[in-house]
Amino acid sequence: MNLGIGGLGEGGEIGVGASAAVFRARQVDLDRDVAVKILTATDDAFLRRFSREAKTLGKLSEHSGIVTVYDTGVNESGQPYLIMELCEDSLEGWLEKSGPLEPLAACRHMARVTGAVAAAHEAGVVHRDIKPANILVSADGRAMITDFGIATNAGVGET
Repeated sequence: MNLGIGGLGEGGEIGVGASAAVFRARQVDLDRDVAVKILTATDDAFLRRFSREAKTLGKLSEHSGIVTVYDTGVNESGQPYLIMELCEDSLEGWLEKSGPLEPLAACRHMARVTGAVAAAHEAGVVHRDIKPANILVSADGRAMITDFGIATNAGVGET
């Protein structure tokens, strides 16, 4: 499927939520696969939330426990998008396929996740939706937080 974003090859859907779809696509010039989150909702509230998520991820994505955002923009159809690091699965999907984690692996993943949550809190961001579906697992087994769509600034309101 053509995602309408310059520099990207065809994309295949890998997930869909209430307000956005996520695609796997090839970033041709950099010879890498990426995840592309495209907003499908048109409501102004969802547009504001998507914009906040992009800014929050941009602010936090240098932490190794938070998915890296590479670019943001609007595609040819006028839909906002995020181009992000591609992860092969969510913790939820991995657990469904493989069953419970061994204790040492669980501790390793949760140490990474809690470190990312701490970094977000230090930056004044409260995620508000930590769950296995929002913890992605990279091809090399690193756990990373994603989906800052309902995050807020600590003590301030929405980001």
